[in-house]
Amino acid sequence: NYDETISTLRYANRAKNIKNKPIINEDPKDALLREYQDEISKLKSQLNGLGSSNDDFAQPELKDGFPTSSAYHRKELETERKQSAVEKKELEQKLREESKSREEIEKQRLQLQQKLRDMEAQLMVGGAIADKAVKQEAELRKAQQELIAKHEAELALARQMAEKEEANFQLNEHIVLCKRLV
Repeated sequence: NYDETISTLRYANRAKNIKNKPIINEDPKDALLREYQDEISKLKSQLNGLGSSNDDFAQPELKDGFPTSSAYHRKELETERKQSAVEKKELEQKLREESKSREEIEKQRLQLQQKLRDMEAQLMVGGAIADKAVKQEAELRKAQQELIAKHEAELALARQMAEKEEANFQLNEHIVLCKRLV
């Protein structure tokens, strides 16, 4: 019972320590476009906030469509816009590099698929050649066994002939001896 309790507590501790980190499954291009749209809407809201007038405050003097009293804000927005333009260019460059690398990866994948198909075709041809080789090997074994059987038959015939010649020789000697005796 103690072991089961310890095991249960360990399991509960491991389950408590599990942390899920949800990640949005989206294309990097879509994420980049979404970030751009968010940034554009943020900048538009900032521009609208500067361009709108409040009734509680006096209307400031305008210069180039921006209030002169908020020159600091205007400069800040201009620097942010320049920075966002630079970031946009950098992101576009990264996007082009990623698309090039994806194209290269796709080319490599297609080449590997073609190589795989070629190897499978060679394997099939090689399989047919292997089958043919197996058949030829079986035929050679059969022919070799037939040769061995013929050779054994020849040896048996040669032994029989030798035995018959020996018997004939002994018979001839016996006949010669009998003639001498007679």
